[in-house]
Amino acid sequence: MKSAKHERVLVFGPTFSIHLYRWCRFLWLAGFCVDTVCERNAPGGFDYSQFGKVIYLPEDPHYIFLGAARRAERCARGLLRRLSLKLFLRRYSALNYHWLADYGKWGSMVRVRGRKHVITCWGSDVNEIYLGLGPRDKEMVDCILRKCTAVTYNATSIRDTLLGSCTGLQAEKIRQIDWGIDQNLFRPESRQVREEIRRNYGLPPNARTILSPRLANPAYQNLGIIEWFKASSLGTDWYLIMRIPPFNRDTSYVRQMKQSGKSYPRIIFDERDIIYEELPNLYALADFCVHFPTNDGIAASILEGIGCGVQTILNRNVASHIELSGFYDLILCDLYGLSTEYLLDRLRRSEEIGARNRAILEARHSEKVSILRVKEVFGAGAVQAQVDRIAHY
Repeated sequence: MKSAKHERVLVFGPTFSIHLYRWCRFLWLAGFCVDTVCERNAPGGFDYSQFGKVIYLPEDPHYIFLGAARRAERCARGLLRRLSLKLFLRRYSALNYHWLADYGKWGSMVRVRGRKHVITCWGSDVNEIYLGLGPRDKEMVDCILRKCTAVTYNATSIRDTLLGSCTGLQAEKIRQIDWGIDQNLFRPESRQVREEIRRNYGLPPNARTILSPRLANPAYQNLGIIEWFKASSLGTDWYLIMRIPPFNRDTSYVRQMKQSGKSYPRIIFDERDIIYEELPNLYALADFCVHFPTNDGIAASILEGIGCGVQTILNRNVASHIELSGFYDLILCDLYGLSTEYLLDRLRRSEEIGARNRAILEARHSEKVSILRVKEVFGAGAVQAQVDRIAHY
């Protein structure tokens, strides 16, 4: 179904990442036609054209990094000229800037009247970027925050930081939208299917597996997870699978991870190119998913694992993990405090725990819940389009 002009949203993103893909999909299912603006040659492999047009920016470091207010303002005006946006933007009811870190590129656009301006923030690393700004940059960004229509967040610390540091920012502008999971896609596989997926992957029969599905980044303590597994008392039938997306594999941190795990055949580095619709096959490999970030935020991969019936190990020192454990039956811990006996006991009760968690997921973190939140912020969109699109999936 083709959306009318007033149902279009223009999304500015730093890269074509899985986070941006999920977010554009929410907007699309809410009934909007979603056009996406990103840097050329950005990593990712996700088909954004199904949601609307894809627009590439010229590769220019001035667009990628926040500079002095005057320089950023000059770059934004140049961007407006290059894309003829004064006329171009008339077709959109809302402009959405994905990640606060990149919003400095679009500072002049908040002057475009008659449009909603929504900033989307994911993860508490936004706090570090915002609080690390120099005085002139912070003044510019604060002005942008005050002028925008709404700011969305998925970690309470983001809300607290912005309200505490941005003078004049209205609390009612800041809205919580968590990742929502498509439970038709992320659902438990039958025992036979899981066994076949594991066999094709090369795991031995009766292997017990722990999956780290997060991006390889020091903030997610992937290296610490490897060191914990090496030091643990888990038996020779336990395997650790470290997910490394293809665009993330050639970094010094990944090289450190591989160096740490190279002498351990039960540590597997998964570098396959996996499209969004195939992610459930990744979770089918796991008995447990482990998430041990230092930053705050409810990761979509946590909820996807829960949807697939996988038990989840979380960092007891992260506020959003503590919040989640108040609703779901999760393992909130210090990694080095986990015992083999405890994990085996949880494994025996996997089906019972998984069914209970999925029922809660439906009410709190399903895709339908997120779509309702999106429509509250961006407007109703096209109700019939939303019905048609959900039915299509």
